[in-house]
Amino acid sequence: MGNKKAIKEVTQAETLDEAALEQLIDESLAMKKEQSMARARFHHEMFNLLTAEQQQKLTEKMAKHKEKAHH
Repeated sequence: MGNKKAIKEVTQAETLDEAALEQLIDESLAMKKEQSMARARFHHEMFNLLTAEQQQKLTEKMAKHKEKAHH
């Protein structure tokens, strides 16, 4: 059963099983953490495949994009 579905079932039950809810939330957080770690590893690997010049250009482009996003 999907984690979101399981959480929904626990929270919509007649009585709240807090231990089950806590376990489901912990599992969900662990999955999100692993996904974030995998994404960060991938970005790191891709960045390190670039030449120094490409890395610099990408870093500058990302900084400009970040500036635009904050305005």
